[in-house]
Amino acid sequence: MNTDTWLQRLHRHMDTRSKRIQLIRFRKRKDFDQCLAALKQLHARWPKLRSIETFPFICTLRCSLRTTAGLHDPKLLFEPDLKISIHAYTPVSDLHKGMKSTPPRIPWGVRQIGAPKLWKSTRGEGIRISVIDTGIDPSHPDLKDRILGGINVLQSFVPPNDDNGHGTHIAGTIAASGGSQGMTGVAPAASLFAVKSFDRHGSAYLSDIVKGIEWSVHNKMDIINMSFGMTDTSPALREAVKQAVHAGIIVCASSGNDGKTGIIDYPAQYKDTIAVGATEKGRYIASFSNRGERIDIYAPGERIVSTWPKGRYEILSGTSMATSHVTGLIALLMASRRKGVRPTTVRRMLRHTAKTVRSRTEGRAGDGEIDGPAALQYLLEQSNKRSQRMKRRTRPRERKQARPKTGLNGSKAAVSAMKMAATFSQGRTRRRDAAHSARRLAQPLTMQAARVSRRRPQS
Repeated sequence: MNTDTWLQRLHRHMDTRSKRIQLIRFRKRKDFDQCLAALKQLHARWPKLRSIETFPFICTLRCSLRTTAGLHDPKLLFEPDLKISIHAYTPVSDLHKGMKSTPPRIPWGVRQIGAPKLWKSTRGEGIRISVIDTGIDPSHPDLKDRILGGINVLQSFVPPNDDNGHGTHIAGTIAASGGSQGMTGVAPAASLFAVKSFDRHGSAYLSDIVKGIEWSVHNKMDIINMSFGMTDTSPALREAVKQAVHAGIIVCASSGNDGKTGIIDYPAQYKDTIAVGATEKGRYIASFSNRGERIDIYAPGERIVSTWPKGRYEILSGTSMATSHVTGLIALLMASRRKGVRPTTVRRMLRHTAKTVRSRTEGRAGDGEIDGPAALQYLLEQSNKRSQRMKRRTRPRERKQARPKTGLNGSKAAVSAMKMAATFSQGRTRRRDAAHSARRLAQPLTMQAARVSRRRPQS
């Protein structure tokens, strides 16, 4: 692909007034870097190129195009910058019903997963959680001590305050620390970072989500909470999630509220994320929750009480609420044994220790809901096994180091062995000759004279 020629065609197809926004991802970073270098040189000649937005994090360009005809290349991937919606399920009949001005100190979901039993040993201290959502209300009394920063992707010079309510509700379940005056979340000592990628209507573009993930990676988050989804896959979003997991971040994503079996939304469907379904009291799968083998773990998501903007509280249902429970529990586990909790092992640990859930409609039992005490016990056992294996590995090394070093190896050792053998053989020959001489000297002189006389010829 000739970069200059391709950029010239791109310039002709660009239309800043068009609403058809495209994401163009390069398969290889070297091609993307080459394109960036060419863009800097061509800005003065073709002013439209200045409106192109670059995403070095995933090697992607974003621009408005009339059409993509004539721009396709085997080195490129094109996709529309689609909109994504948050996962909150609240039927019209339930709106503003059951709202509580004074919430329970410990909501039923937090109690059902066993989080209070872990608070004596861990409360999520030092764990950094990025909540990619509609923002968080920093003035809420249960959250003001837990929010340490964030970013507004939509308006970079405006604080990431919540103008919808969904993000504040998610944050309360994860880490509210109201104590006796308010509610307590799963990990009441964890650190929250508000990443506002969704507007007040609960919608966001793919590019806004990618910016939020990129910010989370650069600011070294431990967990990313994603309570949103879409039905179609996105190469750009998939690459962003992959980069986050590669950086050591655990990504929790809600599966969707369509009540489907065997089908879940993206990004929960990506193998790098932990896909979360919702349950109700009694460990039954919630009727609205997607379900099936693609779900990694379930958590309480039916009629969850949590924080709401302007110091209030609200009841919401959805897989979003379930995901916030899982995020909080992982924070507790990471705070207790940070080295033992990695993205590749969290899914296996949660599923191995989960409690069985049931389905009202399908009449079967299976899958599992998170169990905090069992997961912590499993983590401690694995840590002990790992330490014992390390001890067994170090013992043979200590014995080897105790032996004196000869400083010889390979052919040098072989030559040294040959020299030692030759020296030993020469010494044995000398000893044999010396013994023979000693025996001759010890014989009587008459015998020696007789031998000499025999050898001499008679004259």
